[in-house]
Amino acid sequence: MAGMGRAAILDHVKRQITIAEVPVLDPGTGEVLVRQSMCVFCGTDVHMF
Repeated sequence: MAGMGRAAILDHVKRQITIAEVPVLDPGTGEVLVRQSMCVFCGTDVHMF
């Protein structure tokens, strides 16, 4: 089931958030793979970053 998916990556050194394609690995023993349908950033999240 391995494939590719999008991820928000926080770079503390560059102080920026980027969206990138990353590999989605098959879950191991005792793990589950969850599909997230949406995500939001709150203005406070950006301010705190």
